[in-house]
Amino acid sequence: MVNWAAVYNRLFELIDRKGDSYFSGSRFIRKVQEVDPYHPDYTDYVKERSASLKSTTRKYYYKDILWELDEPRRMRVVNSILDETSNRPRSRF
Repeated sequence: MVNWAAVYNRLFELIDRKGDSYFSGSRFIRKVQEVDPYHPDYTDYVKERSASLKSTTRKYYYKDILWELDEPRRMRVVNSILDETSNRPRSRF
């Protein structure tokens, strides 16, 4: 069983660093759209969250987005981000 909270916390540390590994909201959502093509784009998603009085802080909405995905798609997004941040294929978890 995957400890998704631990995976997410480590992932966020990696994508919150300045430089090539930094994931802006739109970059993160484009990754999500690779497995969920009908997910709203960044602008629409943030507007929806604001209208629902939900946080628009990246750390919180990235987690919410991942948790909304089923486990296989969540794993694909995480692995795709890891591959992109390392610039090479990486061992899958």
